[in-house]
Amino acid sequence: MRKFVTLAVVLAATLAACGGSGSGSSDASTQLTITARTGGESVLVPSEATLECDGTARATGFLAKATGPACAAVRNGVVAKVAKAQAGGRLCSQIYGGPQTAHLTGTANGKTVNLRVDRTDGCGVEDWNVLEPLLGAPDRTGDVRRAEAPNAAAAAATTTTAGPTTYTVQRGDTLTSIAQRFGVRVTDLRAANTQLADPDNLVEGEVLTIPTSSRPVLTVTAPDDPFQLQFSLTGAQPGEQVAFIVATPQGTFTGPPHIADNSGAVTAAYDAGGLAGDYIVLAKGAQGSVARADLHINAPGT
Repeated sequence: MRKFVTLAVVLAATLAACGGSGSGSSDASTQLTITARTGGESVLVPSEATLECDGTARATGFLAKATGPACAAVRNGVVAKVAKAQAGGRLCSQIYGGPQTAHLTGTANGKTVNLRVDRTDGCGVEDWNVLEPLLGAPDRTGDVRRAEAPNAAAAAATTTTAGPTTYTVQRGDTLTSIAQRFGVRVTDLRAANTQLADPDNLVEGEVLTIPTSSRPVLTVTAPDDPFQLQFSLTGAQPGEQVAFIVATPQGTFTGPPHIADNSGAVTAAYDAGGLAGDYIVLAKGAQGSVARADLHINAPGT
């Protein structure tokens, strides 16, 4: 693979647009669950928190000691601001901020939230900065306890009453834009909504079922030479353009796009140039397919 010396940007965030500003809204309908993977480049620690703001703010997990600032940030519309920015098809600078990720679900100021943040490009870095009162510092490793339900009955109720995610079509929406927003494939979204009269021309107000995210899988092997890496991606969209981005001990490189075959598979090769160390490989598709693989290459003779 030909190497381009550019710092890469590459992980698309997925979300449900929150719409509107939180300014002036009541806190009563703010109930968020936040999961995150934070820490250093080589070790990420999972953590979880919940946040409720209804006049008497409550929080668990890593937000337990930062409840007031977190609710204030929601009131000031930071969640809606990030969701609106992500839904707007913005251009992102090629700045790799790190492998940290976060996912916010629930409601904020009465608006449904299904928002992902990945610090793999300039947009993700900026989104994390805006949401830091809710996400914490990206390099933190403390308090990794998962939030617990208040009691067993509440946990059982959550398990038994949770239904499929739905989305109401807004003006200008397409299956492609909705699939990218929720991080699912267009083909899976179409298959989950066979009731649509014309999937290529959605009607404002239609309610769609959002299927479980179908995530592509990326494998990296070195069958003959530890410095000659073979990339294999499965689960992409047939015909989708996919680029491979490689973060190496010496810098980050991206190659030209490859076209997925009819089964959604893509293969490529990368010459590591004899450089030992930790590698992060990202596969990013033009239709929203994203996958990652981490590996370590030992120096010759070790």
